[in-house]
Amino acid sequence: MPSIPLAPGVGIRWMFNDTETPMASRALAWAGFIRLVRTVAEAGIAPPPQYEALLARYEKLAAAVTDGGTLQRRLTEAVLGGADADLAALFAAALAERHAAGSELRAGLLGEVREHVLDALRKAYAPGAARAYAQLADQFDRAATDFTRAANIIDPGAPADAVVSANQKTLGAWHGALTAAGQLDALLEPLCAAAELVRGLDQPSGLGLDRTPFLLALCADTDGLHRRVVWHAWHDLPEPRPVDGTLKVEDLEPRDDSPLNTRGGKWTRLLAVSAEIRAHPRPSEMPLFGAPEPLGWKPTMTPGMRRPELRRFDPHGPLPADPPKRRLRDLFKRTPNEPEPPVDIMSTVLLDDNEGD
Repeated sequence: MPSIPLAPGVGIRWMFNDTETPMASRALAWAGFIRLVRTVAEAGIAPPPQYEALLARYEKLAAAVTDGGTLQRRLTEAVLGGADADLAALFAAALAERHAAGSELRAGLLGEVREHVLDALRKAYAPGAARAYAQLADQFDRAATDFTRAANIIDPGAPADAVVSANQKTLGAWHGALTAAGQLDALLEPLCAAAELVRGLDQPSGLGLDRTPFLLALCADTDGLHRRVVWHAWHDLPEPRPVDGTLKVEDLEPRDDSPLNTRGGKWTRLLAVSAEIRAHPRPSEMPLFGAPEPLGWKPTMTPGMRRPELRRFDPHGPLPADPPKRRLRDLFKRTPNEPEPPVDIMSTVLLDDNEGD
């Protein structure tokens, strides 16, 4: 194919935005499966002893094969040291090792062994996979409860100058929300790894190159909420603009769509749009949360017009006319000299219990 000459400094940028092709489970391949189990183990949930023993034996074999010349050295040591060994068997093995010195032959044989080991590792880990997910889900739900309870006292995203004169309970909730948000962030990847180890190997772990559809569905109940609103909340992006069909001048103005750096991040934003933060109770049955489709145009007949005009529309339906009902009830909306507003005792009962400690 003839090349196309370009002017100096001119290049072609190819963009690929696949949001529909299922991303294969990370547990499908050797490296992905081992990494998932290790991620769960680093969160404090060790794999079964038989899993660790089998993996250790394979890793010892792999190290010996990679080292090369292992059997020749063992044969030499056995002859010189008078060790009780089958010298003929060691000689045959060392001879085979010399003839199979090529890396491709070694890798091929090792790969065949590894496939059998991977299958055995999956079987060894499977009985405890659901239990490991349940433990991490319980930790995640407790952190989500702490975050939500604190958010019911004051908006976690409130700036520092809004709480400078707050009482001890309000200020404690403001600080506690950030602590709980940090716990949710730390548990996100271990929870995801445990969920993938529970799901079938044919179930995806994302869409295209994006794992957000998996993570969002795993961590939040968004039933009944607008897909675009939830997507923007998860990524801490500015709220989407409503689409009423007509193109306005302000729609043509450039807009900064970079993340807002909200205090508490995605967790604060999810509560703000009435999503419930929780670990999915049945990850093996969990559908993914796909990215919102782009805004479109459709011909629409307007009374008094001879031909249809193009009007914008949202494939997921119009945005809510009013902002979603907030779960965050910022009770600190007063000046420093005003009396403290009443607090919902039922929503802060655990905070009250700890005050006397």
